[in-house]
Amino acid sequence: MIARRALEIEPFLAVEVFQKAQELERQGIDIIHLEYGEPDFDTPPVIREAAEKALKDGRTRYVHTQGILPLREAIAAHYHERYGVTVSPDQILVTAGTSPAMLLLFMSLLERATGSCSRTPTTRAIRSS
Repeated sequence: MIARRALEIEPFLAVEVFQKAQELERQGIDIIHLEYGEPDFDTPPVIREAAEKALKDGRTRYVHTQGILPLREAIAAHYHERYGVTVSPDQILVTAGTSPAMLLLFMSLLERATGSCSRTPTTRAIRSS
């Protein structure tokens, strides 16, 4: 048995577009992928090296639900140095992308019947109902 609310969730449009693009690629069609907000360049070496070091150091366990504390502390320091504002690491949430961040944000702030505004232009990754 699944909750009725879960059945009302629309498919993530970007995933559908990506799956269609993969299907076309399997047919030999050359595709330029624009469905996700990914860069068109490889991960910079410094990031790959940091990820490799973390794996070698055994840092493969779950972390705090807000994200790794040293990362949140570094983000807080960046905001203080760059913008002159003081932000507590406890006020920072690190996610795997903007979609989960927006989902958490809107689920915590908006009731079901609440209206909301969005800027334009915007991407249309999720269909509006």
